[in-house]
Amino acid sequence: MAKFANIDVVEHKKPSRLDKAIKEVKNGEVETFKNFNDFEKSLNA
Repeated sequence: MAKFANIDVVEHKKPSRLDKAIKEVKNGEVETFKNFNDFEKSLNA
């Protein structure tokens, strides 16, 4: 039973995919757009 508890603790320490995505956006690694028109322009470029 103690082994399972350890595994749970380790699992929760991993950053989730959402946390990684938020971090990437904050670091400017992901291109963000002010509005949908800017997004469409980037697709056409």
